[in-house]
Amino acid sequence: MIVDGKIPRPLLRLPDGVLATFISNWRRQGFTWEMVVDGPCMEPALKPGDVLRVAAETAPTTAGDIIVVRHRGRLCAHRVVRIDVEHGVRVFSTKGDRNSDIDRPRTGEYMVLGRVVAVRRPGGGGPTGGGPTGGGEPPPA
Repeated sequence: MIVDGKIPRPLLRLPDGVLATFISNWRRQGFTWEMVVDGPCMEPALKPGDVLRVAAETAPTTAGDIIVVRHRGRLCAHRVVRIDVEHGVRVFSTKGDRNSDIDRPRTGEYMVLGRVVAVRRPGGGGPTGGGPTGGGEPPPA
């Protein structure tokens, strides 16, 4: 199902329960993939064209992390601003750094596609670092 580290678009249209099963399997396998920022909502930390390395990992998500979720049929990388527990499930409130409002609906932990672990800015002039992807740590909150 995974082609060259990219999530096929049809996979994003799966019902939430089926997608959650894929996510669970990715976490167990330590799957990583890349996506390109295509909007301004995370500026100045992330800019359109930045390449994000996303890890579907089991490490606990904390406030300040940038996570990737499916929002209105698209991939969305936004910062976690609050974590609550509802009915035994961690629920994340996220928002773009440039946005004034928190995203709706909030995201259950089981629906997080991954956490941004590195950023590569084409042409330099931004977050960079070592490693095979040329990415550095995610920008601070």
